[in-house]
Amino acid sequence: KNNKKMFVLTMQAREQHIRRHRATSNICTNQNLLALRATIFLSLLGKEGLKNIAQLNYNKAEYLKNELAQIKGLEILNTTATFNEFVVKTPLPSDQFLQALYEKGFYAGIDLSKVYDGFEQKVLISVTEKRTRQELDALTQAVREIL
Repeated sequence: KNNKKMFVLTMQAREQHIRRHRATSNICTNQNLLALRATIFLSLLGKEGLKNIAQLNYNKAEYLKNELAQIKGLEILNTTATFNEFVVKTPLPSDQFLQALYEKGFYAGIDLSKVYDGFEQKVLISVTEKRTRQELDALTQAVREIL
């Protein structure tokens, strides 16, 4: 924001860069709890369950991508198969597009202009196994109404 670049440590604990006796939070413990939760979730899913979730992500993202591709003015930038994310280009600035969808009850994606220069009309959309076909159709209808 304000044309300033910002960086974040994504895959490291903050305390790795602080002397142990000066650390004031329990972020490492929190990270261990998240890792434990992921381990339990994956073990309960099993090999076939993980495969099924992956297939659902793929199918639902492709479904939404095909539905959105039929809307005049919206361009799908990932035309080949994707896993569960794809980028759309809107005729509106991406922040306006996302705000209009938010007002209709959808948190629809990430404004890529906040991340990359020259992406003022591009939005990253992600679809997971949790979304129903009715929700995807409602999102598509909301996009039609906005554009």
